[in-house]
Amino acid sequence: MMSLPKSVTEFSDSREHKVMIFLPMCLCLHVTLASFHPVAISPDAAATRAWILSLESIEGGFASQSGGKPSLRATLGAIRALKKLQAKPANPGKIRSFVEKCLGPDGFADQPGGKSSTMLQAIGLMVALDTGIDPASLTPEWVRLEMSASDFEGIRLASAAMESGQRKTAKSTDWIQFVETTMHKGQAGDIRLQGGAVAALLRLGVEKSQEEKMALVKLLIAGSKADGSWGHIESTTGDLDSSYRILRAVVMLGGHMDGKTLKRFIARCRHSGGGYSVQPGKPATVSATYQALTLLEWLK
Repeated sequence: MMSLPKSVTEFSDSREHKVMIFLPMCLCLHVTLASFHPVAISPDAAATRAWILSLESIEGGFASQSGGKPSLRATLGAIRALKKLQAKPANPGKIRSFVEKCLGPDGFADQPGGKSSTMLQAIGLMVALDTGIDPASLTPEWVRLEMSASDFEGIRLASAAMESGQRKTAKSTDWIQFVETTMHKGQAGDIRLQGGAVAALLRLGVEKSQEEKMALVKLLIAGSKADGSWGHIESTTGDLDSSYRILRAVVMLGGHMDGKTLKRFIARCRHSGGGYSVQPGKPATVSATYQALTLLEWLK
C-alpha cells in the first residue's frame, strides 16, 4: 500500500495542552465511534463496569443513577460504556424490549408512554441500532427524525444519529446552512457551541482545508477553563458533557492533546463506587461515566 505524505503541526499553551495534528494531504478525514479502541480493564475499570451493571433494571433498561428509573438516555450511555469496558448487559432481550416500548405513536420517548422530542428520537434510533432492533423497521423513524430536526441541538443530535446509522439525509444542505449561521451568530468565546457545530458539520460531510482544521483545533483547545476542562460560556468551571462535546470535535479534526489537567479534572469527577459525575461533587450518572471513559480513551 502506498504511504501518504503527512504534515504535522504542534501547538502548545500555558495549560499543559499539547495538540498534534496528523492530516493526510489527499485524504478526507472521517472519524466514527468504531475508530476508537476499548479501554483496558483495570481494577478501576472493573469497578466502573460493576457500577454500570448495577443500574440495569430487572424489567429492562438502565437507570441514570442508583435508585432511579430506567430511561432511554441512560440505556444508550450504559450500553456504549459497557462496550468500552468489554461487557454486555445481563439481559439484552429485556433491554431491547424496553427500547421498543419507548417507541410510541409520536416517536421515541425517554420512558414508555412518555413525551417524544427530536433529541429523544435521535437517541432512540442510536440505542435501537445498538440493541439489535431490525433496521428495516426503523425507516419511518428516520423520516420522523429528519422532519423534526429544526433547531441547533436537534440538528446536532440528528447528524450524530445519521452517522451512527450510516445514513444520508436529503436535508443536509439546509442543516449545514443552519449550523453555520448559528456558529456565526453565536456569542464570541462560546467554545461549547463551536465544538458541537464543528462535529455536526463534519458529520454532514463538510470538508475543511488543512489550515482550517488546524485553526479550529487551536481555537477549541484555547477555550478550555483553568481546570483543564470545557464548560458553558457563562461558567468559570467546566463539566464532562462540554468536555466530551469539544474534544470529540478536536479528534474529528485530527487533533490530539495530552490533557494532563483534563485528566486530573476527570479523576476529581470519579466516585469511589466506580461511576463519574458531570462535575466534581455531583451525583454519579451513567451518561457522565460514558463521557469520562470516552475522554480518557481520546487522551491516550
